[in-house]
Amino acid sequence: MPRPSRLDRLAPILVAVIVSTLSVAVPARAAEQLDHGYDDMSFSAATVTTQSLTSDTVQSKLWVHDGRWWAVLFSNGDGKHHIYRLDMPTQAWTDTGIALDDRDGAKADVLVDGDALHVVFSQTTAQIRYYRLDYSAATTKYTLASGYPKTIETRTAAEVSAGSPVGSGPGTMVRDGTGRLWIAWTSGNEVRFATSLTGATWSSPARGVPGADGLDPTDVAAVTTAGSDGIGIFWSDQATDDAFYFSRHLDSAAEGTWEARETALASMAGGYTATEEISLKTSPSGGVLAAVKTDRDIVVPTIPGDPASLVLERADDGTWTSHVVTSIASGQVGHPLLVIDGEADEAHVFLIVPPGGGAINRRTASLGTLDFGASALGMPLIEDADYAKIKNPTSAKAPTDTATGIVVEAEDKPTARYLHGCYGSACPDAIPPIASFSFSPTSPVIGQAVAFTDTSVNGPTSWEWDFQNDGTVDSIEQNPTFAGYPTLGTKVIKLTVTNGAGSGTTTRSLTMADLTGPTLAIPNPFFTVRSTMAGKTTPVKIAWSAGDPSGLASFRVYQRTGATGALKYVTTLKGTARSLVRTLAFKTYYEFRIDAYDTKGNRSIAYSGLVRPLRYQQTSTAINYTGRWRTATTSSASVGSLRYSGQTGASVTFTTWARSIGWVSKTGPTSGRARVYLDGGLTPVATIDLRTSTAKWRRVVFNKTWAAAGTHTIRIVVVGTARHPRVDLDAFIITR
Repeated sequence: MPRPSRLDRLAPILVAVIVSTLSVAVPARAAEQLDHGYDDMSFSAATVTTQSLTSDTVQSKLWVHDGRWWAVLFSNGDGKHHIYRLDMPTQAWTDTGIALDDRDGAKADVLVDGDALHVVFSQTTAQIRYYRLDYSAATTKYTLASGYPKTIETRTAAEVSAGSPVGSGPGTMVRDGTGRLWIAWTSGNEVRFATSLTGATWSSPARGVPGADGLDPTDVAAVTTAGSDGIGIFWSDQATDDAFYFSRHLDSAAEGTWEARETALASMAGGYTATEEISLKTSPSGGVLAAVKTDRDIVVPTIPGDPASLVLERADDGTWTSHVVTSIASGQVGHPLLVIDGEADEAHVFLIVPPGGGAINRRTASLGTLDFGASALGMPLIEDADYAKIKNPTSAKAPTDTATGIVVEAEDKPTARYLHGCYGSACPDAIPPIASFSFSPTSPVIGQAVAFTDTSVNGPTSWEWDFQNDGTVDSIEQNPTFAGYPTLGTKVIKLTVTNGAGSGTTTRSLTMADLTGPTLAIPNPFFTVRSTMAGKTTPVKIAWSAGDPSGLASFRVYQRTGATGALKYVTTLKGTARSLVRTLAFKTYYEFRIDAYDTKGNRSIAYSGLVRPLRYQQTSTAINYTGRWRTATTSSASVGSLRYSGQTGASVTFTTWARSIGWVSKTGPTSGRARVYLDGGLTPVATIDLRTSTAKWRRVVFNKTWAAAGTHTIRIVVVGTARHPRVDLDAFIITR
């Protein structure tokens, strides 16, 4: 499907209109769909663009009320944080015109309490601000209560007297069973809190949470309800104990009285256990859950089975159980965000993959078991080739349900864009499906059953099969089996697929045979090693396996260019052929069909499925370098430059969603060897010798193809070959 130009994609979508003291809602156009998720709006007017507007994961910037999703987001119009409302069918955010904090570096946490809305903004160099708003179902808008915001002091009286600087870590808010509001944050290397009965006046910042001092300046804290009769504060301690802790306060107790500190996760052997990446939630039953990230990937030697991210579960007796979400072997992740679906009884953890930014992936487990299954990086919720640093997910504090789905907001800092993903049956399908299918056997005999497999893309939700193209729907299953055709000849099969955005139709021909045709299969197309990539195209090998007892006579090759383009004849090859190299353009969909003929004239047909090659240049922010790498400028490189290193142990890492990954490099007399690792493995899958007698440019020196698309990581490590250690990276090329 054609996509708008990058200039269009980065154009501001929302404009805030403020007339006198009236707040005017500004409608938004329908959101543009990304490869996964939706493109929202720009926050380029923010002067503190070095900060992350959707962090931290301890905070919740989205909420659900009156059957709608809402968010506190930055508005370019007046440089303030505004309340936005999501239109679920179009997935577009509408600025309601309700302006809040004017500090673009302030970070919001939202607590919804019936029609009352509480918003607290914290900043590392300023006081905390608290806003109280009220909702009107008649106008579907929030109104700021008179006399707000309120300023909350972050310093103790002694610190105020001494002139200590103001500021705090990210603050979070909760209301206890008595109606008292609590705000918790870190400041002065300790956990602090303030309380209020009405929100109009707040207590001075208090200490006294057991053992919550001596912390690292980057440590964070979060507060949530804990059971039906209390609240609790969860915090990280990276400075002293390298652990995560929790302490509970009973509603019946004095404000400064806390239960003994509980160890949610103790330091593991070798350290690097605690981080400031925490997402704290309360389950519908009142249980406390915390999604956390570790830094166990730093431990030397790395232990593949160590947890990279976990969900920590508190029992009523104050003991904690850990549940692994991802392990070190699966790859690095960042900022786990926990969202609970109370109706489906599920816990969803959204992760940054890789941790420096790239995509927001999802892993899901039942709340009853919190068993996330075999360690994996999950399925992408927000991802796009144009946005290489997607990170910092945020969502709702309270459990969601099937009627609302789950909405996760994130950002791409290099382009200053808000992006979001929607998960669940409440979310629309924004792109019509593209129909595609395969069948087996490809040349059935009379009366032989034929199994059809749907390979359509863009999420179809219903299927209509017409096995004889006579206008009659024969099956509505996704992958049906037809009992068999009673006569010889060519049969035309029609498939129509539909989702909420529309439908797609395709037809394919099946030729009956009185003898079994050749066996024929086409694995995923892949990049050919030692081939040369051009500027906008790359050689891709289409290979197949085939066999026939009577012998193979020939293969006819057809190619489809574009997801809905027509199949066109390419060439006829001898029966001994098993592959063909085609030059394909980046960012274009292709599909190949092979017709195999045996010596008796019987034919079998196989399809490759849709394939789309993409290129990531060595300058892409999706590629991470360690060690000393230099840039060489040369017209022989694919875009005029490449990166190289001769330092032993220097490495380059690239994580993406793909079914094939190729490494493009220069080879030559000064080139040396490099080891290639895949998907977090500790053993290299290959050692590549880049040395050749003469210089060769834009060479595909390594390729890996998987059976299906998924999140994969390639890491290249310089060996440091004596006298010719150089290893180059021109680009990574992938297929999806």
